[in-house]
Amino acid sequence: MYIDLKTLAFMKGRFDRSKEYQIKEGMSFVLSFYEYVELHTRKHIDKIEGCMKRLAKHTHGRKPQPDVCLTWIDYKSKSSGIMSIDTAIVTSKKDSDKRNRIGAGDKMRATHRANISKPKGPQAEEHKEAISEAKKGVSISKWSPERHAKNAERLAARKAKNAI
Repeated sequence: MYIDLKTLAFMKGRFDRSKEYQIKEGMSFVLSFYEYVELHTRKHIDKIEGCMKRLAKHTHGRKPQPDVCLTWIDYKSKSSGIMSIDTAIVTSKKDSDKRNRIGAGDKMRATHRANISKPKGPQAEEHKEAISEAKKGVSISKWSPERHAKNAERLAARKAKNAI
């Protein structure tokens, strides 16, 4: 597959940034640039080249970026901590978000658990008092006594009807 030298230079920059990021995150990065290029399909390369053409015409505002990124194949791959040809994929950013969600049967990583259960920090005393005042005199139940009575009548009518 033919790839323009400017496109390869752009891809090298993206590869170096991805490698730097993964190493900073504590992951082992054993993917070579050649393998990174092999992960790209013709469609991905066309997207990058199209973006580079738009960049050449770009004069102001936010620079166009290709919607192509290096990511993990799935949640389990990221849990392994080794980014290689077997655990990496080049895909759209939207698909990357879907792939890296925890799925059925996946064991949650310790870092993921820690982020979920992270305490939010203490509340100020005036904030606690404001919450307390707001809740005073308000029923915790979402159903009013009238609604409970109406539901009880409806259930009794249904039982009576089914008993016949």
